[in-house]
Amino acid sequence: MFGLLIGRSKPLLVIGSCHLDIFADQIISDGESGGDIKVKGQILIAAGGSGFNVAMSLALNKEKVELYTKMNPWYIGRPAITTELRASGVKSQIDYDRSIDSYFFIAHRSRHDGRLDIDKAIANDGIISPTMSGTKLRKLIRRSRGVVLCCNYPTSELRLVIDECRTFSRPLFMCGVGEQLVTRISDIRDKLIGLSNFELLSLDRGEAIRLVESFTRGRRVPKWTQCSELAMEILTELGCEAVSISDGPQGVRLFMKSAKEIVLTSPDVPIIESTTGAGDACFAALVAHIAAGETFDAGHETMSQKVDRFIRPVLRSPYANTSRAYFHSERESNPKQLQVIEHRIRIRERWFAVWLMLGGTAAGAALGAAATLLLQRWII
Repeated sequence: MFGLLIGRSKPLLVIGSCHLDIFADQIISDGESGGDIKVKGQILIAAGGSGFNVAMSLALNKEKVELYTKMNPWYIGRPAITTELRASGVKSQIDYDRSIDSYFFIAHRSRHDGRLDIDKAIANDGIISPTMSGTKLRKLIRRSRGVVLCCNYPTSELRLVIDECRTFSRPLFMCGVGEQLVTRISDIRDKLIGLSNFELLSLDRGEAIRLVESFTRGRRVPKWTQCSELAMEILTELGCEAVSISDGPQGVRLFMKSAKEIVLTSPDVPIIESTTGAGDACFAALVAHIAAGETFDAGHETMSQKVDRFIRPVLRSPYANTSRAYFHSERESNPKQLQVIEHRIRIRERWFAVWLMLGGTAAGAALGAAATLLLQRWII
């Protein structure tokens, strides 16, 4: 049986990364982290990250949520992230650390069959491997009713979270964040085996294959391997109650220890803007299903409706969640360096600061606009 979450007045604690997503029609890069990156065409920037996406989905569907993450206090995405979290009712628990590098998820957008897909992604992982504050984390887990953990943290930090979940008997939900990082789950399987409240592990097909390969050094798993075979091996190795594997157009397949399989199809949306972030939304829906005291065996219809409700808004959004765009440019012919985009975001922040300083009035907006125009001419 799945451990039911009690105490609805307590929040779900999401532990994961927050950063800015940058989507562009074209990316020109030297392929090296920190190298010269230019974007071309239409540019769309919004708050994102696995932790941000999951927390937003839960909060917008009436779940009480706290989000724990780490961030550089001077990170240019901080105003966008904190504003959106506050507006959505997410209580953010941010540890600020000046040693953390700025982090962007930069992706190429292209249309296939009328929708936007991510063909290429470039990221600097400076913000997704911070050291957690043990004392603060312990306090947050103790006052939560369940922990939602994104696995893009070092294995030592993942072990810390699992130990605290065991100490306070809190249900644990985990999701993979990329094929390169999912192997960290294999590195901590000694901690996961025997954890009675490890409720759910959510992966996409590529992550599932990579994780199964990591169980045995040097092993290669064919790409055509059935999801059911992958899931059964993961269930055996990790001891979790259920594994969900997203398989693109085939939908999401949910596998349980009882060998039961449930297929969740994608919502019928007339115009799909982008499938980016749909996996995070589906994971959040499954977490919310258990948080409501439901089981996967008995609540199939309720679960399908919940998944549909969580995913539908994300499919209609041109980026990974339903927050507002932080920066949007019209189509331009000349490439822009990422540094130029950073400058323009900073200028927007300066305008916002001047506007607040002058009382948020129309006159303040005019003076702020004049000041930022001068800054823009000077910087760019």
